Amino acid sequence: MIAYFSATGNSLYVAQKLAAQLDDRLVSMDDSLKTGQTAYALSDGEQVGLVLPVYFYTVPLLVRQWMSRLRLMGNHKPFVFAVLTCGGQTGQAGRILTRLLLRERLDLQYLASVVLPDNYIPLLTVPEPERQQHLFLAADQALVTIVGQLKQKTRGDHDTNKSALAPLLTAFAAPLYKNGRKTGPFYATDRCTNCGLCARICPDNIISLPDGKPVWNEPFCTHCLACLHRCPVEAIQYGRRTASKTRYVNPRVTWPA
Repeated sequence: MIAYFSATGNSLYVAQKLAAQLDDRLVSMDDSLKTGQTAYALSDGEQVGLVLPVYFYTVPLLVRQWMSRLRLMGNHKPFVFAVLTCGGQTGQAGRILTRLLLRERLDLQYLASVVLPDNYIPLLTVPEPERQQHLFLAADQALVTIVGQLKQKTRGDHDTNKSALAPLLTAFAAPLYKNGRKTGPFYATDRCTNCGLCARICPDNIISLPDGKPVWNEPFCTHCLACLHRCPVEAIQYGRRTASKTRYVNPRVTWPA
């Protein structure tokens, strides 16, 4: 089984690639939280993979929530692996993930990462198409290596994108994520067509449409920006920082029905 969390498609792209090559089933973390189905029966020899994005050099809130409710049932202790997706560096996200798994009595036996287009546009800009193509090519090459290692049940930390300054990066940025996940700056412009997609795809399930336009009903969220990037008419903004910014959805991903 490969469990993933993906807002704009990067982690889903990696998860689908791995599932196809390793013949594993896919599990959406946010869907399982919405349904409350977070217990899974494992067949003999079935491994457990986690594919998730790195936010501010740490593990996203929703992933933490899912892991705290995860229950695995089976006759064996599974081989557990994780592949992180990031815009450049992972910091100490892998180390944090390892600690979170240990709380659930699970050992992270393999770790790797893949660099894909960064898209946190409140602070950054989406890479130009030419740069994106370069990243996709490099990511596919990295996945060939990762798949080969996983088929051999290779163990160890193979994350080559941590940075020598990993402890400093996470120490500085993780608190910004923890305290900066505010929903107040989200709003929809008059371009909104009342399609309701933002409410359906919100992993935190906190968007409602009382008058046709989205309203964020909690003061904080996971801050994945799925609502902003995947709005078909680019009506959703975050303060004054995103109006002129290009949106991003992984063009190579196949979204589940």
